[in-house]
Amino acid sequence: MISSADIGLCFYPSKYANDLLAGFSSEKLARYLLCGLPVVAFKYPSFVKSVSDTGSRLCLERISDLPQACKKIMSNYQNYKEASFKTYNDYFSFTPQFDEIIRYIRSAVIK
Repeated sequence: MISSADIGLCFYPSKYANDLLAGFSSEKLARYLLCGLPVVAFKYPSFVKSVSDTGSRLCLERISDLPQACKKIMSNYQNYKEASFKTYNDYFSFTPQFDEIIRYIRSAVIK
């Protein structure tokens, strides 16, 4: 169902610190990126940082900026889509992250 969308909307309220810091722990964001969806989110530091310099998302100051953000994504959709896949692989894919943990454990045990 997620992959049938064109753009992932990843909006969290700003009332709680946990929501402001959800950039690296957002399952919603990870699922959108896994499907190659460009993402629109509020400009919270964790969302900016979690996908910074990848071109996979646009971060908004206010919800009224949403129509313009969607137009921008759709005008260069293939680049946003490719960046979304890359962002998922770089930050959210389990295997590369776990491989690094295994290497660390092996190096600690061998010493």
